[in-house]
Order: sequence, then structure tokens, then C-alpha cells
Amino acid sequence: MKKLVLFVFLVNFSFGFGCYKPTIPMCVENYYGNFNSKSDFEMCKMEVENYTRDLQEYIQCLEEEINEAIEEQNEVIKKFNCKARGDSYCY
Repeated sequence: MKKLVLFVFLVNFSFGFGCYKPTIPMCVENYYGNFNSKSDFEMCKMEVENYTRDLQEYIQCLEEEINEAIEEQNEVIKKFNCKARGDSYCY
């Protein structure tokens, strides 16, 4: 039973929360000073590149969710209008 509950939780966690917004890299959140070394610079550059890639995926996910919401809205309006016309079967 515990395995089933955990599985259901993991499925809901994976698919139930929509888009994931990436966190800003800590290396750019530090407001004091410059990079201490070339390796610090390179590491931060890589983190920023990963962040921007992940942010583009996040934006694409949001656009897909918006499109799905618009489609749902249009379906609701279509069904409402069908019922308002008095049609016997509205799908």
C-alpha cells in the first residue's frame, strides 16, 4: 500500500505542477566584487548559459499552458452557446 501511495504521489508531483521556473544562478546573485579567478568566471558563465536554456524551456512550457487554457475556454464557450441555443446535444 505504501508503494502505491508513493507512486501516486510521484506521478502527481511529476505531472501536476505545470511548468518549472529555474532559479537564478547564485554566482550572479552575489552583489559584492568581481570574479576571483578565470575558473570562477567560466563556472558562472556555464551556470548562466544553463539558466537561460532552462528559462527558454520554462517560457515554452508557459506558452503551451496558455494555449491549452485558451482551447479549454473556447470549448466552454462553445458548449455554453450550444445550450443557450437550446440544442439537445452539446459536445
